[in-house]
Amino acid sequence: MVNVVAAFVSPPQSTPEEQICNVLFTNWPEAWIETYVEKGYASVDPAVKRVKNLEPIFLWSDFVQKGEITESEKYVMDHAKDHQLKDGWSTSLMSLDGRVACFSFAGQNIDCSPDIRGMLNFVASLAFARAIEIKSGKVPAPAELTAREQEVLKWLGEGKTDWEIGMILGLSEKTIEKHMRNIRIKLSAVNRHHALAEAFRQKIIT
Repeated sequence: MVNVVAAFVSPPQSTPEEQICNVLFTNWPEAWIETYVEKGYASVDPAVKRVKNLEPIFLWSDFVQKGEITESEKYVMDHAKDHQLKDGWSTSLMSLDGRVACFSFAGQNIDCSPDIRGMLNFVASLAFARAIEIKSGKVPAPAELTAREQEVLKWLGEGKTDWEIGMILGLSEKTIEKHMRNIRIKLSAVNRHHALAEAFRQKIIT
C-alpha cells in the first residue's frame, strides 16, 4: 500500500492544530500523524528540510544511505519505519500565493527506479492543484488556449524541451518560452508539470 500526504509546510513554532490545518489530504497511519505532530517532527524531518529548499523530487533512502542527515533526522526516519513508512519520494510544490508545500509517497515497498520520477511529479502536481480547489471551494473556469499553445503543450507532454519543441514547430526557443509563460498564466500553473496536469484535467489535451 502506498501512503500519500500533501501539506503546506508549517511555519516554525506552529501549534499542532495549525499543522493539522495545513494538511490538504493524507492516508498516512493515524498513529504516525499524531506522533509526528505531537513531537514536532516537522522541525527535524530531513524531507521537509529539502522541500523548504525547493529541491526537486527525491528519494528518502538516497540521503539516508549517503549519510546526509543528522542523528535527530535519522531518528525521525527510523521512527517512520515503525509505521510502515520504510522509504518514500517527496517533492516540493508552490501555490500561486507563494506557499511551499510537500507532497510525499511512502510505504514498505516503493518503486525506487529513476523512471518513476517524472510520473510522480505529474501526479503530485495534479493532485495538489485539485486538493487546493476542493479546500477553497473554488473551481476555476476552463482555460482558453490558442491552437499553437495546445501544440506546445502536446509536445511538452511528450517530454520535449523548449529547444526541441521549437525545432519541431519551426519556432525559436525564446518564442516557445513565451508560449509556456502564457500557458502557465492561463492555467494558473506554478510550473510546467502543473500546467501539463491542468491541461489533462481540463481535457485541453488528451
